[in-house]
Amino acid sequence: MRKPNVDWGATGQRLGGHPPSLTAGWLRPADATFETLRLQADAASGLPREEIMAPLLIGYARVSTDGQDLTAQRDALSRLGVSAERTYVDHGLTGTNRERPGLREALAACRAGDTLVVAKLDRLARSLPDAREILEDLTRREIKLSIGGSIHDPTDPVGRLLFNVLAMVAEFESASSAYAPKRACA
Repeated sequence: MRKPNVDWGATGQRLGGHPPSLTAGWLRPADATFETLRLQADAASGLPREEIMAPLLIGYARVSTDGQDLTAQRDALSRLGVSAERTYVDHGLTGTNRERPGLREALAACRAGDTLVVAKLDRLARSLPDAREILEDLTRREIKLSIGGSIHDPTDPVGRLLFNVLAMVAEFESASSAYAPKRACA
């Protein structure tokens, strides 16, 4: 630990009870945001920055009915490196329903540099407009998307193209499965 030094200030004056290294750059609580406080606490921890700010894998799984099981999706997310504590789920909600609390929590848990992980794209979104809205949010916040282990960087033009193609396929599969029973009845 650093020993106190009376000549802490540039003018030779003592700066309160703390050396400048502990006061410089710190915000008063009224001025601080959660992010700045977290960064300051991380810096004060003494851990290497790469350990503190290591990107996280945040998982999301969804089933459309309460009778369906999430085990296969949870297992897939685990194989992709997502811890159970960082997996968010929705039960009994269709992909076209935008009121998905698990997805909202998963997106809220992501920060710039993190990766949102889903086993399949149709678990994230079933319509192209919904997929694009989620992609725009991920792009704005600099969050990557992993679909079944394939990383899509939404800030990269090729990543955006591939994501949009996959979203169109997911929407087509959803529409086809809804259309098949109607066709069988005709």
